[in-house]
Amino acid sequence: MQKIKPIDNCIVPNFDALKQRVNRFLVSTPKDRCSFYGTGDLVGFSDIDNCLQKEYSAKKFIKDIEEVGEVAIFGGLLRDLCLETNRTFCSDIDIVVETDDERGLASKVAEFDAVKNSFGGYRLQYHKWSIDLWSLKNTWAFKEGLVKEESFDSLLKTTFFNWDAVVLNSSKSKIYSIENYLKKLNDRVVDINLKENPNDIGILVRALRLLEKRNAKFSYNLSEYVFFEIENHGVDKILNDELDSYGKNLLTDSFISSIYLNLQNYLENNIKEPFCHKFQLSLFD
Repeated sequence: MQKIKPIDNCIVPNFDALKQRVNRFLVSTPKDRCSFYGTGDLVGFSDIDNCLQKEYSAKKFIKDIEEVGEVAIFGGLLRDLCLETNRTFCSDIDIVVETDDERGLASKVAEFDAVKNSFGGYRLQYHKWSIDLWSLKNTWAFKEGLVKEESFDSLLKTTFFNWDAVVLNSSKSKIYSIENYLKKLNDRVVDINLKENPNDIGILVRALRLLEKRNAKFSYNLSEYVFFEIENHGVDKILNDELDSYGKNLLTDSFISSIYLNLQNYLENNIKEPFCHKFQLSLFD
């Protein structure tokens, strides 16, 4: 594994620390996770706690799925555990399974009442965990022929955002990432990794939430993309999609409108540095 020096402003200084944080996350239970992790460090468990771990943890689910193939975690969980403590993560867990036994995988996830989503994967609820799961070969970019080689390493080429281009092979405890991944997080600059995607408005909502929630900055290419997608979809549709996807709105009408106007000024002035909403507000007021 590539050696990475600790980064001052990134909570996780290297990938070994990330693996430890993921492992602590996976063996926790949704109900008790906040009490287990005060600052991201594990505290003592009673025998009852250990029983809860074995029965309800995400690690237990992964071990069950490994019966049909190697399992990898990617996307938002890894990104967020790089940036924050374990107890703050409350989104979906994205899992990919490398297997040729599609029937076996379908049979296995059927045990958890999984339903097929519109992108060819499975959506399921494991106790309080929301999980999206795909077989590796059915990952959208592979199916569409946008990325040729089907491997966990090649998953790095399939994400829209560079911030999501990190994969943990849970079965082998091995991390893959794009070059200087932790530095890119530390710099807070989000860029486009693979522009083609099956859900433009979903990507737009995620980009705006990164700007609002993560104090992110946009590369010029992403700024251009977000500006035209806001123009294409409109504020109401964006807010409705966010509500459908997340159950509540972080974004607001005024926030999206101000982002649109500031992006317009940013692009018209051809500013070279990354777009930062707070900076743009002071620049163009």
